[in-house]
Formats: sequence, C-alpha cells, structure tokens
Amino acid sequence: MTKFEEYINARFIPDGYEVYFEGGESLKNLIVYANKEKTSGIAYVGNSKKSRWYYRLKTTEKLDAFIKETVESIESDIKWKAERKAKRESKHNLEVGDLLYTSWGYDETHIEFYKVLKKLGKRKIELVEVGKNYGSELSGGYEKITANSGNVIGKPFTKIVNGETNSVKIASYSYASKYNGHELHETAIGYGR
Repeated sequence: MTKFEEYINARFIPDGYEVYFEGGESLKNLIVYANKEKTSGIAYVGNSKKSRWYYRLKTTEKLDAFIKETVESIESDIKWKAERKAKRESKHNLEVGDLLYTSWGYDETHIEFYKVLKKLGKRKIELVEVGKNYGSELSGGYEKITANSGNVIGKPFTKIVNGETNSVKIASYSYASKYNGHELHETAIGYGR
C-alpha cells in the first residue's frame, strides 16, 4: 500500500488526541478520542473512516454528557433495528389463492395483479401474475379494473413476504399487497401508455 492509500484509508485523529472512551462490540465499536484538556473529541463507530462527530465543548462534563447521548443513540438504534427485523421476519397471513396487487407509476398509474400459488416455509411464497378485467373508462383517462384470477400471465416465481406489512417486493419500484376485490383506477391506453 502506498503512503497516499494509507493516508486516505486512515482515520483522522488530531495531534495530541488520545483514546478517551471505548464502547466495545455491544456499542458498534464506538471509540472517542479527546484532547489533553478533555474538552474536545472525535468519535468513530465501527470501521468507519468518517467520524460520527468532532466537537469542541466548554467542559469535560459536557464532553462526557455528549458521549452518553451518543451511547444512548447507538443503543436505541440497535434496539429499533432488532425490533424492525423481528417484525419483518414474523409470520405473514397470506394464504394460497389470495390475490395481491401493485399500483405504481409516476405520471401514469399501472396496476398488476398476482395470485399466491404456494406457501414455501415461514416467509416465502410462490406467485404468478394474473390478468385484469377492464370496466368503463372514467373521465381524465382512467379505466376501472379488477383482477381476473383465471387468466395466468407468465411463469410462477418466488418472493419473500414482509411479515410486518404482508407485502411482497415485486420490483424496486413496486410492492404487492393484499387485494380485496374493489375496483382500481389505471391510466387508460392512449393516455401515456
């Protein structure tokens, strides 16, 4: 490694600063360096090269209080992420035969329907896209549509269900959620499609 690469990959620790606080693994390896007067510090979390904060404070007590706030923030973040993960990974209530729909688009609305074919374990399901029944055109270039579960489009595919919301990520721009049979509005052909 060249001196330039070492410089770029190193953490910035000002001259005269020493380790003042180390949080260990339970606090994402939080480490705080402080000056000799213990009035200014720089904090790093994990393997980050960028500091979480770098402040000069009036007293050592204020530095200690700021470190305490940082510790509480990290603990809160760890707790929130664990709770969120548990909710996401919880059991979903989608059943075989349920219909899902996506509604996506920027200046036009696209609706797609999917049917649950199989439950594959606790969080996975097998889906297939199904067709649409078109109703009357509304003013403004929209059509009323409903699902046509008998018209299968394409091949079956598997997806992971978010247990918290009972939704499935179909693409980066669309999530499918449970369809209750009501009419939906989609941009009509000739109005942007």
